[in-house]
Amino acid sequence: MKIIFLCLLITGCTTVHDYRNVTNTAFGVRLSFHDELFLNGVRVKGLAIPPRDGVPCLVKMVKKHYTDQCFAHEMRHCSEGYWHGTKMVDCD
Repeated sequence: MKIIFLCLLITGCTTVHDYRNVTNTAFGVRLSFHDELFLNGVRVKGLAIPPRDGVPCLVKMVKKHYTDQCFAHEMRHCSEGYWHGTKMVDCD
């Protein structure tokens, strides 16, 4: 529970919020670090699969890009889902 509070604290301090549609209000997070990540054949710095049906939000980050800004971006996907549509957006 402390880690979730810490995550919310970090995202609240480092992200400019426009208060999009928050759909998930209580969820677990599973965080893993990788040397590199690809999504649909494109190299990415991080990605998140929002929680559903009791499965925690899965956040994957490239180790060298683990910054407050990138982590906050992925945490927003946990609480708000895929809010930038099909367009791939990097965290910086």
